[in-house]
Amino acid sequence: MNFSREETQDYLLKNISFINNPIYFRALRGKQELLHKAMGYQVKSIWDLTLGRGEDAWILVRLGFDVQGWERDAFLFQCLERAHQEAFLESQAQSFAKKLKINFGDFLALSNKQTIQEEPDCCYLDPMFELSSNKSALPKKDMQLLRAYLPVQSQEESEALFKVAFEIAKKRVVVKRARHSSPLKTPVNHQILGKSFRFDIYLKSSQ
Repeated sequence: MNFSREETQDYLLKNISFINNPIYFRALRGKQELLHKAMGYQVKSIWDLTLGRGEDAWILVRLGFDVQGWERDAFLFQCLERAHQEAFLESQAQSFAKKLKINFGDFLALSNKQTIQEEPDCCYLDPMFELSSNKSALPKKDMQLLRAYLPVQSQEESEALFKVAFEIAKKRVVVKRARHSSPLKTPVNHQILGKSFRFDIYLKSSQ
């Protein structure tokens, strides 16, 4: 399925909404959520270095974490900023919006230019991974559009971002991968498996 850039931007603008799109406020299972299990019980602050649509970042603040995220695509950042501001105006979403900070920029490039002063408990990476060759396993329309809009991050970029993330994080780095893809880095300390993806967990104390 092919989409023009205009179609993709129009769709993303309409559907990146923390309060109007059901994917952002689906029912959560608390500590049974796979994303919560990946973060563990000692993590409070999380830096999401590859925000994308911000779905995981919004789940994390709803689960009680403090999240700061970075998005390098200017249009996606504008969509996220708009969604964030809308959330501040919604009484049931205000408390979550206060726990989320959204920044514009390529975190890898920014970290190469300046010294990072803060240290989060966890850095979270969700680099755009390659699709399975199984055509029946195509993602839903919103993810197809996002993939059409954003390039797949190169292995070199992903590895460089991981290196920076591991230097910064105090407790762990969590990387989201396609379930059957190879790890971004080895060894992996733990894995949390979903149906089509998994979370690879790298603990600082074990390296």
